[in-house]
Amino acid sequence: MSTTPPPTEESTDVPAKRCRIGGDGDGDGVTKSPVRPRSAAPQFKEINTFEGCSKTVAAVQFSPDGSMLAAACADKTVRIFNGETGEHVETLLGHTLGVSDV
Repeated sequence: MSTTPPPTEESTDVPAKRCRIGGDGDGDGVTKSPVRPRSAAPQFKEINTFEGCSKTVAAVQFSPDGSMLAAACADKTVRIFNGETGEHVETLLGHTLGVSDV
């Protein structure tokens, strides 16, 4: 007799099935995992392109009102952009290594 363990704090929305070694009891010898529904793929639309960092961008952060954007760049700079137009506003210099967060 197979029993299902009681739910725990780590439980997911889809309960796992307990299966015997060699199959799940339906005779085909294959153990199947519960199928989780896939969510629809997000539909993104490019609004602006922010150019200026000569190396990888490690992080970006919008100002609370969305009017400005700061980009932490591996080229040892932080670049500030207009969040609505994408226009480069200022470059912050002086870091001795690439910037990893803003």
